[in-house]
Amino acid sequence: MQHLRLLRLWEGHRGALAALVLAGIAVAATWTGQALLTSRVFAALVRGSSLRDPDLLAPAAALAGCSHSDPSSTGASASAETATDDPVVGTPEPTTVPTVDTTPVPTTAESAAAVDSGDLSSDELPPQGLDQSAALDDGLNVRIEGIKAADITAGPGEVGGAGIVVSVTVGNSTDSEISLSGLVVNVTYGSENVPALASESASDAVPASLAPGQAATIEYGFVVPVEERGSISIVVDSGSQSRAAVFQGEAPTS
Repeated sequence: MQHLRLLRLWEGHRGALAALVLAGIAVAATWTGQALLTSRVFAALVRGSSLRDPDLLAPAAALAGCSHSDPSSTGASASAETATDDPVVGTPEPTTVPTVDTTPVPTTAESAAAVDSGDLSSDELPPQGLDQSAALDDGLNVRIEGIKAADITAGPGEVGGAGIVVSVTVGNSTDSEISLSGLVVNVTYGSENVPALASESASDAVPASLAPGQAATIEYGFVVPVEERGSISIVVDSGSQSRAAVFQGEAPTS
C-alpha cells in the first residue's frame, strides 16, 4: 500500500514532481559528461598522444577543474560524505513506549475493499493532534516527540532549503519483536496537502526492529516553506499490515 500512498501524495502536484525529476536528470548529465571526458582523454593517451596535444587541452582542463580542491575542503567533503553514508540510528530505549488511551478500531471488510479500489484514506487511522499518540494495528505505538525548524542541507541528488525536522517515537507494545523495515514517514503541507521533499541526509537511519517494550526516537528531515507551516500532516506508516497514523497541526517557523 505504501507505493499507492506515495502516488496519492503527488497527485495534483505534477509541476513539483517534474522539477524534481529534471534536477535528477541534470545531476546524471553532469556525471555522464565527466565520464565521456575521462574516456576521451584516456583513449588518446593510450594511442600515444600527449596532454600538450591541442585536441586534449580542453577536456583535460575541464577534468582538472572538476577534480581540483584544496586539502581542507577535501577533508570537509569526506566528513560530509561519511555523515551522509552513515546516518545516526535511533537508539532503542526500553522505558519510553508511548502510552495510548484508546486502541484502534479493527479494519472492516468494507474498508479493506475501499483500499483495494484506490481509496487510501481507509488505510489510515483518524487524524490526531501533534500532541497525541496513536496505536497502530501491528502493536506499534507512535508519538510525535517534537518538530523544529531547520535549514536542510541538500545531500547527493536532494533538494535543500528551509524545512523542518520531525522527531517520531515508535514503541513496541507487544510481547514479540516487531520489524521496522517497512516504516515510512511522510509530510504534506498547506491547504492543498503538497508533499514535502524528504531529506535522507538530514534524517536518522531506522533500527531494523524493536524488541518487546523497546522504543526508538527517529528524526526525519523535510523541506517545507516557512509560509506553508500553518497546516501540516505527518503520516507514519509501518507497512502493509497496519493502517497509518496521521498527525495534524502547525509546524514552527523559526
